[in-house]
Amino acid sequence: MVFDQIFPGDESVIEITSDNAWTDSLLFAWESADHIYGGGDITYYSEFTGDLGNFFLMPVKLTDNVWKIPYHHIKKYMDDANIAKATGTWDIRSEGKSSGLFFDGADDYLDLGNGLSTNFTTDNFAVQAWVRTTSEASQGILLKSNGDNTWSESEFHLYLDSAGFPNWVGYGRDYIQGNKSINDGKWHHVVVVWDYSGSGSTGTGKMYIDGVETTASSSYNANGNDIKENIIYIGKPNNSESKNYFLGSLKEIAIYNGRITETEVSELYNSGLGKSAITAQADSILGYWQLDEASGSTVSSQICSCNDGTIHGASWKGGVQYSANGPFELTIDAIGLSVENGDFLPDQFELHANFPNPFNPTTSINYDLPENASVSLMIYDIMGREIKHLVNEVQNAGFKAIMWDGTNNYGQQVGTGMYLYQIKAGSFRQTRKMLLMK
Repeated sequence: MVFDQIFPGDESVIEITSDNAWTDSLLFAWESADHIYGGGDITYYSEFTGDLGNFFLMPVKLTDNVWKIPYHHIKKYMDDANIAKATGTWDIRSEGKSSGLFFDGADDYLDLGNGLSTNFTTDNFAVQAWVRTTSEASQGILLKSNGDNTWSESEFHLYLDSAGFPNWVGYGRDYIQGNKSINDGKWHHVVVVWDYSGSGSTGTGKMYIDGVETTASSSYNANGNDIKENIIYIGKPNNSESKNYFLGSLKEIAIYNGRITETEVSELYNSGLGKSAITAQADSILGYWQLDEASGSTVSSQICSCNDGTIHGASWKGGVQYSANGPFELTIDAIGLSVENGDFLPDQFELHANFPNPFNPTTSINYDLPENASVSLMIYDIMGREIKHLVNEVQNAGFKAIMWDGTNNYGQQVGTGMYLYQIKAGSFRQTRKMLLMK
């Protein structure tokens, strides 16, 4: 599961001349890394080496998988660095929140040991999981078993059938079945709840999907015992109702030894993927594994280290990933162009849109001066209060660029919101808006 750099290709040579300096732009492009992180927020960071690293003012981080910069801006950066021909490499790394543990559907599983004192029969319980899959095979999510790969007495199982419907089953105890398919490649919140009647083998079983009760039927009963020595596995089939190891990603596995109400299930779902399962019935939660470590061969229980798990084959989705085919060599040649050439000077004053926008925390502001001028470039908040005085000096004609790092005049980081930036150069005035997001 990787992503590739696309353009400019390896060993590319970019020539900046008087014919293309004003009309053309250099486009950096790479594949989206969505498939690595399972969606969600992804940030891309540029890395330059050699001469390129001495002048490239590429934004610190990007949320899109492209970045375009006009040739005349590149030439300005090169002039400032006193470089006419630059050679080096460029590379992209992506960073995203961990999107769970990925199971390959062949033989991957997670062993959570037998440290939990569960009672999946004559007591209230609930089991939660966030699930993401496209598989059309019956597959295991959670299995409590003696580990002999045979479905037998005192074993319990949460699984998806071949249609993608979630089910809970106990050996000889029938089912709690859901009525909504969830194998559409999106993240889904699954909670099974057993409300024991307090005597005999009866109780009420419910299945919830994405915060809503979706119970198709419940014939589950409390006959028999729950053997403490049996091990809890994630991703394993029971080789009866489910025939296959899980294929896809799992997060936020939680087991409770108390009944979770419909309101609490809804709150858990609405709090979103990556939020704490401890918020519901904190006093009854036995085990909780966020599966957000992003590296390593073990997973940590948020309740007790005695319930840490061991990964067998499954891999992390998320964290830091570099492009698979980079870094790429790149040469930018501007020897044939001199900034003193009048044809290369801008023909009018202009303040350009900042990039990126929205941004966090750094953005580039470019402006054009067709003649020497006393320049003031100010940042204001939406109420018109001064935030940062970026430029206050006489500057020569040319194409200019400056970075704003989201701090005020006192070096303090400012908050999320809309900001204005205004240039005054001689009699020229122009104001634009930009959005800082955190």
